[in-house]
Amino acid sequence: MTWYANSAGRYGLSGAKGDAGEKLVESYCKKNNLEWEDMNDYKSQVIDKIDCIVEGILVDVKTNMYMDRLCVELYLNNSKKVGPGWLYTTKAEQIYGVDLAQKRIYSYNVSDMVSYVEQNRRRSKLTKNNDEVIWVHKNENFITELT
Repeated sequence: MTWYANSAGRYGLSGAKGDAGEKLVESYCKKNNLEWEDMNDYKSQVIDKIDCIVEGILVDVKTNMYMDRLCVELYLNNSKKVGPGWLYTTKAEQIYGVDLAQKRIYSYNVSDMVSYVEQNRRRSKLTKNNDEVIWVHKNENFITELT
């Protein structure tokens, strides 16, 4: 398998969107004098699902917001992959959800989202690819706006 140093090389247009989200997080950290480390190697990106370390915390950046809601992948059941979604497979401690259109970043602990999903799983939906996701409003009490 060829390794590409950016998500655009690995995933095309959706990867380019992810790269833009990661750049916004990097800019936010530098502007606010936060310790930031890029985790751009195969193991971090593909296996552990970690994009960066912010102030010692493992972070996965997601750019899948729509209408003030974060899309959380619970289960994959498509032609490419079957099994738990990134919420259950990431080694990250926090997710930074990026709204590229508004240039906003929202943060939450993975453990808090898992608890939320356990209580609200009935609200999950199947996508056109048969993956299970849940849409969570950015104003939930465990989600913090960073920008």
